Amino acid sequence: MGQSYSYQSCYTDLIHGQRTLGAATLVANDMTIEKCSSFCSNYKYFGVEYAKECWCGNTIQENQVVAVSTECSWPCSGSSLETCGAASRISVYERWLYFPATHATLADTPYVGCFADGNTRVLPSKQFTSDSMTAAACAANCAGYTYFGTQWSRECWCGNTLPTVSAPDAECSMTCTGSSSETCGGSLRLSVYGPNSKAVYNPGSTSNTGTTTSPATVSNFAYQGCYTDNVPQRVLSGAVKFDGAMTLEMCASFCSSSNYGVFGVEYSGECYCGNSLDTASKKVAETECTMKCKGNNAELCGDGNRLNVFALPSGSITATSNPTGSTNGFWYQSCWNDNINGRSLKENILFADDMSVEKCANFCKSYAYFGLEYGGECYCGNTLGGTKAPEADCSQHCKGDGTQFCGNGNRLSLYSINPPA
Repeated sequence: MGQSYSYQSCYTDLIHGQRTLGAATLVANDMTIEKCSSFCSNYKYFGVEYAKECWCGNTIQENQVVAVSTECSWPCSGSSLETCGAASRISVYERWLYFPATHATLADTPYVGCFADGNTRVLPSKQFTSDSMTAAACAANCAGYTYFGTQWSRECWCGNTLPTVSAPDAECSMTCTGSSSETCGGSLRLSVYGPNSKAVYNPGSTSNTGTTTSPATVSNFAYQGCYTDNVPQRVLSGAVKFDGAMTLEMCASFCSSSNYGVFGVEYSGECYCGNSLDTASKKVAETECTMKCKGNNAELCGDGNRLNVFALPSGSITATSNPTGSTNGFWYQSCWNDNINGRSLKENILFADDMSVEKCANFCKSYAYFGLEYGGECYCGNTLGGTKAPEADCSQHCKGDGTQFCGNGNRLSLYSINPPA
């Protein structure tokens, strides 16, 4: 069979933490465009990124920005003759022929619909996960319960009352790990099966009776409470770490080593760092942070969109500011406007998860200017475009040093070999 897809464009990925294509993903050291196309055969779009990542989806997320095609220039890990995006850059393709997955048809248990789930689970009686998940497998696991639902491709939940908040079927579009022709819910979305009749919703049945609690302190970080997070724009905007063996101690060490004074753990295996919580975050009941850490089930690691937050004692967080002296021969100038479709500094670029002012200055040492953007991006040049921006716009901390500023989205912390006027 000939090629069944066409190239669309190079996109900036992870704008405010949101994936351009987020329905399914594959990471492989032998990644090629064809391999990704095959993996995403049930989706309309697929994209390759960071040399070895493959992402699938039926829609391109809103507000994603088209980048210059030359910014998607990394060779694929499985073929040096092909390009597979770059760091935070995804090469997107559209499939002409695809076979969208749909909910399963079971003889004994009809499909009811897509429903919203939450931090207090709506099917709370029993749960299991499997890399071979299907609706039939979930049905067998939930024998004896009135309703069951699949979620996040590999999760199965059971209960006796029908969830009350319905969601569009398009939001239950993740393919099951055990069958690429079936959908198994989505992120906090359940594909629910059972008798199609309304039952009385009983929130009391979801109460948490476990004894796991958050410790008062972890490595000099004091526990602050359970707080809301926001996936499009994280409330702790510094460094990030995902780990299948996450513990509170691991997250504390990771954030401390990058000079951050606050850390939060979320969804069992996610760690976020910062020096303060965004004002959009609100403290909520401890019962909303009930997921156990993947690396230690005696510890709690937040929940979906919920953070267990820890902070160093008041006054021990080093104040963040831009340097007043020179850094490797460069002087801070101001916050500067950038544009992904027309870079202010365009002669060289570096992306790094340990970005700092010093790292960027050293990388750009043969240029007249450098600028830091979005926490982990470094741009160099001998000519400068763009215009000055308000200082308050450059408020994102560097991923490699939480005491420094590294611009923001489309904003550069700008440095020059000449002292400021």
